[in-house]
Amino acid sequence: MSKLFSASTMGFYDTEFSLSIPTDAFEISDELHEQLVSGPSHGLQLSLNAKNKPCLIKVEQDSNALATMERRWRDTQLSLNEWLVTRHRDDREMNVPSVLTDEQFAELLVYRRALRDWPESEFFPKVSHRPAEPVWLESQLVLNP
Repeated sequence: MSKLFSASTMGFYDTEFSLSIPTDAFEISDELHEQLVSGPSHGLQLSLNAKNKPCLIKVEQDSNALATMERRWRDTQLSLNEWLVTRHRDDREMNVPSVLTDEQFAELLVYRRALRDWPESEFFPKVSHRPAEPVWLESQLVLNP
């Protein structure tokens, strides 16, 4: 089993699984393959060097585009848990047990405030500095879609 790379398709191929392999594909080491495949998660983009061999280059991204993408992420997060806020308030108003404890509801409100304030943060739009959701929130969203 060999890993191959094709400059014409900018794609990777495996001799064991690939049904159609371009004629310009050539073998690359497993280590190089792993490095090239993991590049995007480190802010690097697959490219070709002067010898038409695969390499990684640093991607300079437009700060406005990054900010727009991060605002979309933030808006999605707010939308995903809005129903939980509404349900908790409705349950309290009707004097029925809520799916959230009062402590969880307070944590959720703090998280939602942090999301709304995120674009004004000095670290915005760095993904590594996004507001952290409460640890219980994901399981609550899965249990109560």
